[in-house]
Amino acid sequence: MFGKDKSFGMQALAAGAALTALVALGGAGYASSSASNASGSARCDIAATQSGSMIALEGLLHAEKALQGSYRFTVQSVGGGNSSTTSQGGGFVVEAQDTAVLGRVNVGGSSATYDVRLVIEIDGEVFECQSRVGAQ
Repeated sequence: MFGKDKSFGMQALAAGAALTALVALGGAGYASSSASNASGSARCDIAATQSGSMIALEGLLHAEKALQGSYRFTVQSVGGGNSSTTSQGGGFVVEAQDTAVLGRVNVGGSSATYDVRLVIEIDGEVFECQSRVGAQ
C-alpha cells in the first residue's frame, strides 16, 4: 500500500496546491497543510473542531471525480511525560464532488499537542496532509 516512496507533497506545494494556516481554537493552536494529488482530482485536509475540553480531529478527502484507494490516519501526542499514537486505515470509495471522512479521533484539548497525518494512495500515487494541534 505505502511501500513505494512517492512523495508528491513538494510538487503540490510548487503547484500552489498546498495551504498552511494558523487558526485559534479557544486557546489551542492549529497549524495545517492541505495537499492535492498530481492530477488535481483529490485534495486532503485535517479538520480540528473543539467542543468543551475535547478536540475532534478528522482526515478529509475532497474528490473532484469518483475515486477509490487506501489511507492511513495517524494521531500522535507529542511533548509532556505521556505519549500515545492512534492509527486508522483501510480502503475508501468517494463519489464525485463529495468529501469523505477518512479517520476521526477525539482527543483532550487542554494542554496536549498532537501531530496529525493523513496519507492517501490513489492509483499508486501517494500524497499527504499534516497538522499540529493543541498547546504550542
